[in-house]
Amino acid sequence: MFLTVGALIGLLALGVAQAQAEVLLPARLHAVSNGPNCHGTTLAVGGHSGGVIGDHNGVLERILKSPLCTRIAPSDIHPGDIGALRPLQSFLQSQLSHSFTFLSPQRIFQKRNYLSSSPLEKTDLLAVCQDYFVAELCHNYPPSASPSHSLEIYRCQKVDYSAVREGLELDRSLREIEGLFAQMLFSAASPEKDMHGRVRSHLHFLIEAAKKAKADGLTSSLLQSQLLEARCKNLKFQFRELLHYPGDRKDVSRALDEALTMLKGEPSSEAGHKPQRFHLVKFKVTSNGSELPPPRNNPREGAKVEEAFEALARPF
Repeated sequence: MFLTVGALIGLLALGVAQAQAEVLLPARLHAVSNGPNCHGTTLAVGGHSGGVIGDHNGVLERILKSPLCTRIAPSDIHPGDIGALRPLQSFLQSQLSHSFTFLSPQRIFQKRNYLSSSPLEKTDLLAVCQDYFVAELCHNYPPSASPSHSLEIYRCQKVDYSAVREGLELDRSLREIEGLFAQMLFSAASPEKDMHGRVRSHLHFLIEAAKKAKADGLTSSLLQSQLLEARCKNLKFQFRELLHYPGDRKDVSRALDEALTMLKGEPSSEAGHKPQRFHLVKFKVTSNGSELPPPRNNPREGAKVEEAFEALARPF
């Protein structure tokens, strides 16, 4: 069993009735130490990657800080919204400590950390108090204790990679490799013999698309370019942590390095350089008159969110 986006959405359709944590996938990661983490899980649930691997290069943080995401009040939480815990200490605020996806205002989907002992689970929102003293949530600490984290809630839209040359092909190739790496990380058995050939094939397409993008003047000032590069870095980092890989590790490592070199790009010095473009869906107007993106993966809202997840999972 492995977690591509489709398989992950399928797991979400299993039901949210239990009051305690519900383990959806036991921890059996084939990684040395740094496996898939909370941020990588959040990215996969939101459709921003092709599988659950570790996000150790700030992909989620870049998305949350972009115009694609809007801060949401706790009273307006919808299924699919992202919860992010940020340290209250000023010198640590540039990094998120934890992230998860809301299934309802009181239930979340998460991977607690990057360790192999940490499963994917549905659990109560208050479960985060086991690891973090969140000012807005946790009341089981001594009065003398000081909160360590604050909760931020976001509603996000997907990135439009067509805004950069070869962006759709680059995104497609990265998704395929992310999915294959997720399969190798989560599978109880050794990776399939043809896994190496499939990885190499998608790496070939990735490099060719990156070369075309580089020739067209790919610029690192675009959010899309930064995300593509950071996702490629995540693949290289996660590949380094894989214990079991059914082929030549050196050629895969070299190919990822070559793709990274192409994707880094250079800041544009052209006066007429186009600003960032995003694919935006129609906004809905809330009761207070503000405009917010509609909830993701939730065309019927509220209690029927599990039915919507199930509908999305049927092709898989």
